[in-house]
Amino acid sequence: MGQRDPRGGQLWGGTTIMAVEFDGGVVIGADSRTTTGSYVANRVTDKLTPVHERIFCCRSGSAADTQAVADAVAYQLAFHRYPPPG
Repeated sequence: MGQRDPRGGQLWGGTTIMAVEFDGGVVIGADSRTTTGSYVANRVTDKLTPVHERIFCCRSGSAADTQAVADAVAYQLAFHRYPPPG
């Protein structure tokens, strides 16, 4: 986890995502920091994306790619939610 600093130090990066099951469901959480290399690009990123009423996608990695996957899943879930007419 993390990258090597060319000056010899350790740079810690990566996403922290957690899910905890309890009697009534699941609680999910994630950190909110987005980095570009060692630069913090955004400190308030939402990494938990709803794709259905009770389904969330916990995103980590390339923001554009993970958002595209979450959008595709949300589309497919909405498409198959209702039976075809007739």
